[in-house]
Amino acid sequence: MKKMMVVFLTLFFQVLVFPQTTAGETISLDFRNQRISDILLALAEIADKTIILDETISGSATFRFADADFESALTRFAEHSNLFITRQGENYYISKVSIAISPDSGRITLEAEDIAPELIIRKLAQEARKTIVYDALPSERLTIRTQDAPLEEILRLLLIKNPEYTIVSESGGFYLKRDAALLNESRAAGTVRITEQDGLYSVSSQRVVFTVFIDALFKQAGKEYLMLNRSSTVIENIYYEHKDFTSLLRLILDIVNYDYTIENGVYYLFEIQRRDVVKKLKETVTVPFMHLSVVDVQNILPAELNAANFMRIDRVTNSIFVTGSQEEITPILSFLRSIDVPLEGRYYKLFSVSNINVNNAVSLLPKSFFYTDPVIIPNTSSFTAQVDAANEAKISEYLSIIDTKNPSYPVRLRYIKSDELVRYLPPSAVKENITVTGDSSLVFYTGTGDAYNSLMKEIMLIDQPKPQIRYQLLVLQRQRSDNLHWGTEFSLTKTDASPSADYSAQLSNLVNINFDIVSSFGIQFAANLNAELGLDRAKVLADTTLNAISEEEITFENTTTYRYRDVAIDTDTGLYSGATREITSGLTLRIQGWVSGDEMITVNVDAHVSKQGAVSASDDTTSSPPSTSEKSVNTHVRAKSGQPIVIGGLLQSESDVIEKRVPFLGDIPLLGSLFRSEQITVTETEFIIYLIPFVEKPPATLVDMEKNMRTYYSKYISGDILY
Repeated sequence: MKKMMVVFLTLFFQVLVFPQTTAGETISLDFRNQRISDILLALAEIADKTIILDETISGSATFRFADADFESALTRFAEHSNLFITRQGENYYISKVSIAISPDSGRITLEAEDIAPELIIRKLAQEARKTIVYDALPSERLTIRTQDAPLEEILRLLLIKNPEYTIVSESGGFYLKRDAALLNESRAAGTVRITEQDGLYSVSSQRVVFTVFIDALFKQAGKEYLMLNRSSTVIENIYYEHKDFTSLLRLILDIVNYDYTIENGVYYLFEIQRRDVVKKLKETVTVPFMHLSVVDVQNILPAELNAANFMRIDRVTNSIFVTGSQEEITPILSFLRSIDVPLEGRYYKLFSVSNINVNNAVSLLPKSFFYTDPVIIPNTSSFTAQVDAANEAKISEYLSIIDTKNPSYPVRLRYIKSDELVRYLPPSAVKENITVTGDSSLVFYTGTGDAYNSLMKEIMLIDQPKPQIRYQLLVLQRQRSDNLHWGTEFSLTKTDASPSADYSAQLSNLVNINFDIVSSFGIQFAANLNAELGLDRAKVLADTTLNAISEEEITFENTTTYRYRDVAIDTDTGLYSGATREITSGLTLRIQGWVSGDEMITVNVDAHVSKQGAVSASDDTTSSPPSTSEKSVNTHVRAKSGQPIVIGGLLQSESDVIEKRVPFLGDIPLLGSLFRSEQITVTETEFIIYLIPFVEKPPATLVDMEKNMRTYYSKYISGDILY
C-alpha cells in the first residue's frame, strides 16, 4: 500500500504539476512527510536527470521546491537533509556519508549524521579499499565527523561506547571482534569511587578493569578521550588523595604501561613498552673529563662496578654519559670523579697543520707520542692531545717534516684530452694529484720532481696521435634482366700502335673510376668491368675516398627517396585526409677500422642495400607505396695496409608487374582489357663492395727533417756522412 502511494504521488507531480521542466521554467513541488528517496526520484524524473542513491539514504522529509533550475533545487534539498552529492558526468551520486581520502598520507576525512555504524563501516571499506569484517554491530545510530584521521582510529571512535569490541589488524584488513566475556567482566568485576574537590581528585578502587577506571575518571573530570589500544588489565586496590587530574592520570597509566597525548582537547591513550615507563625512573649524568681520555677510562674500570651497561662514551667531547637509578650509578660516578685528577707534567696542547689533511697527520704520528688519543677539532685543521714537554717537542718536529706542500707542474698534452688522461692514468700517477683545467690540453700535477719526471716519460708513450685510415671504396651493382647474363669476358691484344693508346681505347669506361682499386685486381678485372659498364650491365653506386681516425666509425649513404600520398577516407563523413610519406632506398655503409701495433687494419663493415619496386604508369602520388626489399651484410676482417677487401653476397631477385592503361577507357569492364597491358620484368641484382684500407703515415717531424738535412749536407757538400 505504501509503495502504491509513493508511485501515485510521483505520477501526480509529474503529470499534473509539471510533466517536464524546460528552459526558463521553475521547479515547484511540495512534499509532506515523504521518504527522502522518493522525493529525490521524483525530482530526477521531472528534471529528466539521473540520480543514483546508495544504501545510506533513509528517513523522511517535508520540503517545498521553488527553484529556477535542477542544480539549485537538488543542492538546497541536500543541505536540508544532510546529504552529500558527487557528480560524475551527467550522473548524480547521493549519500548520507562523505568520505575523502588523502592520496599522499591515506588519512580519511569523514562526515556522517544519524547513520548506523554498520553502514558507515561498509562505506569505509568500499572507499578505502580495505577488508573490514565484523561481528554483529550495535544498531544505535551515530553522528561522526573526522579530519585527516587513520582508518583504525575512525573504527575505534565508532565503537568507543562499546568496550566489548576489539579491533584486530591482520594482512592489511581489520576484524571488529565482540568479546562477551570482556563485557561481563568489566561490568561485574570491582568497584571504583572517584570524588573531586577544588580541582583535586581522590580515588578509592578495588580490583577494577583499567578501561572501566579510565571511563569513570574522564566522566568525573568532564574530559574527552580516545583509547587507541584495548586492554583487559585489572588494576588491584588503589587509594590516592588530593591529586590533580594530570598527576592522577599519569600514575594510573604507569601501572598498565600506557601513555597519552592531547590533540584539540582530546586525550589519546596508547600502549607503550614497559622499558619506556622505567626510563622515567632513571637519570642520566654527564661526566666531562679534563685530564684523562675516555678511551683509557673504559679500560681501567673495576669489574665489580659492572659499568658497561650504564656508560656511553663521547670521544668528541671527551665525556662519559652514565644512565641508571640512583643506587646503580652512584658508585660509578664516585669512581670516575676520583680518577680524573691532573697528572704531573702533563697538559693538553693544540697542534695545527697547514698543507696536509689533519686526519692523515694524526694517523702518521707515532702512538708513543701521546698519553691519550688525539681529538680532531671538527671543521678545522687542528687536533688536541695530552702531552708533556718532551712529547710536545717530538710532535712539533715530526709535523714540520710531514707537513710540507708538494709543488705543482703544468703538463701540456699534444694529442689526447685531459679526461682521457684521467680515465687511463699511467702507473706513476694518482688521480688526486692531477688537476683538470678548463683547457682540455692542460693539466697540473702536484708531487715531487722525480714523480713528475716519471709521469712525463709515461705520458710520452700514451700521448701519441691515433693513426688515420684512408678507405678507397668502390661499390658496384651488377644486374641481369630476362635474357641478359653476367660474366662477359674480354681479351686484350697488343697491336703495333702505342700500348697506352690501345689500353686507353679498350678501358675508356674506367676513366672516372678510382684506379687504386681497379689496378689492385689486375687488367683482366678492369677489362671485364669496362665491358659491363659499356653494356649497362653494371652500375657504379659508390666510388669515393673516405678518411677516419682509428677506432672511429664513418658512414656512407647513396640513397633515393620516393614520396607518396597516404590517403584515408572517413566512413562517417566521407571526407579525405592524408599525409605525405617517404620510402628511402639505396646503399648505406658503415665502416669502423682499428690499426694495431704492426699496422694491421681490423675493419668492421656493415652494409645495407634496399631496392624499391617498380611503379606503374597509372600510379600517382595518392596510390599505395611500391614494394621494397632490403639486404644486409656484416663482416669483421683484418688486412694489411693496401690489401683489398671484397664483400659480396648481396643478391636480389625481383619480379615487377607494371600495368599500363588508357585513362577512362582502361577502366571499362570487359572492353577495357583492350586498352590495358601488363609488362612483367624479372631482375636479378648483385651488389659487390671493394674496399682497400690504407694507414696514413704521419708527416715527418722537425727533428726528422733536421736529421735528413744534416745527412744531405754531409754527403753532398762536406763529404762526411753523419749518423
